[in-house]
Parts: sequence; C-alpha cells; structure tokens
Amino acid sequence: MRNTSLTTNHINRWCRTGFAVVVLAVAVPVAAGAAWATTKGVLKDSEKLEEDLKENLPERVSFFSKLFKPDRRFLIVPIPQSNPTIGSGVILTAIYFHRQSEEDAELGLPVSSTQGALLYASSDSYGGVVQHQGFYAKDRWRVEVLAGATDLKLDFFGVGDALGLKNQSVRWNLKGAIFQPKLFRRLMGNWFAGAEARLLATENEFIVNFDFLGTGQREEIPLGEFDQTSMGLGPLLRRDTRDNRFNAYRGSYFEFEGLFNDTAIGSDTTYQAYMVRYRAYHALRENLIVAADGRARFTGGKIPFYDFSRLELRGFSATRYMDNHVLQFQSEIRWRFYKRLGLVGFFGGGTVAPELDEFDNGTFVWSGGGGLRFMLTEKSRINLRLDYGRTRDDGAFHLFVGEAF
Repeated sequence: MRNTSLTTNHINRWCRTGFAVVVLAVAVPVAAGAAWATTKGVLKDSEKLEEDLKENLPERVSFFSKLFKPDRRFLIVPIPQSNPTIGSGVILTAIYFHRQSEEDAELGLPVSSTQGALLYASSDSYGGVVQHQGFYAKDRWRVEVLAGATDLKLDFFGVGDALGLKNQSVRWNLKGAIFQPKLFRRLMGNWFAGAEARLLATENEFIVNFDFLGTGQREEIPLGEFDQTSMGLGPLLRRDTRDNRFNAYRGSYFEFEGLFNDTAIGSDTTYQAYMVRYRAYHALRENLIVAADGRARFTGGKIPFYDFSRLELRGFSATRYMDNHVLQFQSEIRWRFYKRLGLVGFFGGGTVAPELDEFDNGTFVWSGGGGLRFMLTEKSRINLRLDYGRTRDDGAFHLFVGEAF
C-alpha cells in the first residue's frame, strides 16, 4: 500500500511480480501462435514441403518446420529475450495443440492450446508458467487460465519522486506466484465480455549495495523482507478487428479491465485497478505499416507496490517509472524492405502521477528509437525483434519474439 512509513523493502517487492508475469504471459501465446500457424500451413502443403526438401531448398521451409516434424501437435520453441529489467536470456516454451473438428477448421476458428514456459535471464532470474487458451462452442466462449511462479533479481527506483531514487536503485529479490483465470462470452460481432479472478502471492527482499565511507569497499546491506498477497475479481471487455493478432497490418484492438482486490475475499489490502487500451493499424502499402497504441491505468485504495501503474515504453527498466496512475502513447512505422527483413522506427511518451489532477506536475518521459525485424514465419507474420530505445536519461536494447504492440 502507499504509506510513507513503509521501508524501501516494502516498495521493491511488488513491482517485479507484475513484470515477470507480463514477460511470460506474452511470450507463451506468441510462441504458440507462431508454432501453430506454421504447423497448420505445413500440413496443408505437405506435398509442396516434401518437394522442397528433396530439392534441397531449405530457405523455403519455415524456421519452426526445420526444428519440428510437421505432423506434431506437441512442439518445443526456444525464444531469445533481452531487456533492461532482468537482462538477457531465453524462454523455453512447450506447446500442445488440442484436436479440432473438421468443421471448426474449415470455418477458420482458433485452435485451443496449452503451453508451458521456463525463463532464465542473466540477472540470475528465473520462472515458470503454464497457460491454457480455449475456444469453445464455435468461438462463442473463450477461456484463459494462467498459473506461474518466479524468482527475480530486479532494480527498484522508487514510486513517483517520493524516494529520490530516480538515478539510483536498490536490489529487489522477488519470489512470486500467480493464478489467474479469465472467461469471455461473445456479445456480437467482434465484441467479447467476461470476468477474471487473480490470486498473487509474493515474498520480497530489498538489499542496498553500499560504499562504506567512500572507501571503494562495497557491502550488501539487507533492508528488510515482507510477504503480501492480493486477491481480486473484475470485469473484462474486448473488441478485436485485427487481421493478425501477432503482427497486424489492418484493424484495431480495444480492451478494458477492472480488478477489485478486497480483504473480504482473501487480499491483504483493499484496492482497485482500471486499465483501458486502444491500438490501431493502417497499411500505407502492403510492406509499410503505421501502428499506434494508447494506454491508461488508474488505481485507488491501499495499493501494494507491485501493482502500481508503470510506464511500458522501450529504453528503460519496467520498474523505472511507477505511481498510482499512468498515461502513455507510442507509434511505429514498420517497413518490410526485403523478403523477411524489416526496419522499424518508433516514438512515444508518457507520465505517471499520484493523483488524477497531478499529471501536469510530473515529468513527461519521451522514448524513441529503431529496430530490425526478421520474419520467422510468413503465414502468421511472427517477427524476431531487436530494438534500441532511448530516453533523455536511459537507453537499452530489447530482443524478443513478437511486436511491441
């Protein structure tokens, strides 16, 4: 919760769990989509694939097809990743695609899948997650279930300007576990409404690396430990008209989430969080795409530090800018200039604030940069992404599979 009597230890432990879940939750469905799209295409064109292999034309076989037999419904996909929050490493994902009826396949309905992922990063951070994405009754019902655990070594910079840690940090060792089911029902067209529950438990330890009396001999001094649990329920609303959920050329995506955590249902504190996001995509040409993303998140009540709103831009750690509320935007121009190769330029900005009427008083953070793309699968347009983002005070590389938005 926001409380000036809390130590730095109370602050640090909450932010890491949220980031770890984001990394794993994004990586798993992206890997699943890439593998399924490739496998489905190979099955449909098996004769063509066989001819290609006989003629020694490996460049015409997709990345995932080289790794796995085309008739498998269970796949293992390694995903490289690098970011300033946990460092560089790899996410190893295992995916199982459930059987689909011939009628559903002919209608082009999505395929249910169950995935597991293991993460290891150079900061000696690691974690594991299992996720199920189910599509039922001709895609009238959708079910998503996420369960995972992490052990992360992070840097904590404080909340807002209160702690004066913007140019320095303390180490935050975070152990966390999450269970989060979601249920959606199609309303009409591309609109889905639903509800979610989330149980999040954390163990936090904060350590400062201190140069005693300026002698150059640094020592690690523990600042404290604490545990906290959040339990919440809330509504969901989505509308998705994108032509591809991994790398859209056209369409838009809207989502709203509300989460109400309360001591009456097992949470250590009572607080609320609301998030709204809108993304739009427009093709100037088939190989030249303009994309935009806007996001707002607001919280109220006794908020644990891991659940504060954060700026989600490139160029700095995910725990760098946090407070009760956040407003941000970002835009990209994506140019696929040669076969599977592409270039991207991006620009964005945002700010955090302790109160809704104090956005004008905070520091506005600009972020910009560019990157390279290599398309791993042409059917589903899955890209390997390498970006360099820069702000006034920071700069960082980001390596991942899938677009930033």
